Amino acid sequence: MDNIKLDNNASEKDSIKVNAISSSSMKTINYIPPTISSKKKVWDFLNSSIFIWFLSSVIVVIVTNLFNYMKIKSENEQKKFDTVQKLENEISYRIFYAARYLALQHTLNDPALKSKEVYLDTYYRLDNHAFSSKDTIGYNYSLKPEYFSRPFASLLFELQNADTTWNSQIKSAFLGFNKLDNIITLKKYETETTKEAIDNSILIIRKTLLNETWSQYFIDDPFKVE
Repeated sequence: MDNIKLDNNASEKDSIKVNAISSSSMKTINYIPPTISSKKKVWDFLNSSIFIWFLSSVIVVIVTNLFNYMKIKSENEQKKFDTVQKLENEISYRIFYAARYLALQHTLNDPALKSKEVYLDTYYRLDNHAFSSKDTIGYNYSLKPEYFSRPFASLLFELQNADTTWNSQIKSAFLGFNKLDNIITLKKYETETTKEAIDNSILIIRKTLLNETWSQYFIDDPFKVE
């Protein structure tokens, strides 16, 4: 009996050892090493020299393109501003001398002056034709050399395209200029006296071309003749 008990005890001890070994083996088999988190991978990439180089290159390209864009935009705006200024000065210069001519004729009351000449001389001062009646041969009524051969209408069109704020004034200027052209083309002057032609031309200039916007460029009142 004692031998049997001893054997049983030995079996239990062996069984405990086997279970302990098995449990240890299972722990070894089931062990999974810790993994690196996705956030850490991303952070490591963001701190890598390759990413920093790439990011700095992108920033340099963006800043350079932005600077070039702003520079070109500024140059275009300045060019547009200069063009508008030159056109405003040129147009107002021609209007001024057309009005001044009429004011002088109104004062002089020259009996040799014909009604046709009144309209032609007024029209040509606006359009800067080199030849009209005798007193204007060889005269240049253009302020800017680059606009010397430019018709009045083309200057108005260019200003309208360059600056839309001038639309109402330009529309009025076209109306007055076309009235003069219509009178000359249809020879309406034939039924008018010289005084009537002068007065009518003055009325057209005053109503369609002389406004606060254009007049700000005049050196003085074109109809004020001493």
